[in-house]
Order: sequence, then C-alpha cells, then structure tokens
Amino acid sequence: MYGWSEFSPMSFILAASVPSAPAKPTFIETTYNSIRVGLQASESDNGASITHYVLEMDNGDSVFDLVSSYKQDSFIFEHTVTFANDQIVSGRVYTFRF
Repeated sequence: MYGWSEFSPMSFILAASVPSAPAKPTFIETTYNSIRVGLQASESDNGASITHYVLEMDNGDSVFDLVSSYKQDSFIFEHTVTFANDQIVSGRVYTFRF
C-alpha cells in the first residue's frame, strides 16, 4: 500500500557558532582606593545572541568573584572597582576577567 503520512515534528536549528571572546580587561588608572579597567565587547557574535557579559575579579586567592554584569545592549566601556563597593585593599594585586 502506498500513500502519504503526517509530517514529522518540526526541528529548529540556529545556524550559528560560539561568539568570539571579548578582549581582556585593560588597565586605565588606579588611585589609593579604586581601580578603573576598560572593557571591550566581542568582535563578532557569529550569529548567536550575546545576552550579557560578566566582569569578575580575583583578589589573590585564586577565586574569581562577580563584580558586575552588563546587558549586551549597554555600551559600558569601563568599570571602576572601589574600596567602598568592592572591598579592594591598597597594595594587593588583583586579576580581572571579562
């Protein structure tokens, strides 16, 4: 017996790949109670939506803690970490990743 049947369920596939990594944070300036870093978004989203970026800081204990999160549509190009908001300590070395 020949004939037709119902179609299979639909599949949706996004033709995209992983976005390029954002540039590493850059040092702008420091004072006795603050550190200012520059941030640069990914050069390409490669067809995949980037929903947000995260800035993290390691205070020397090899553990990265969240400093801030940015929506993709915000145009934040720098961030200031301060003693009052982020408990930075003068003389300590900090590592940032974005």
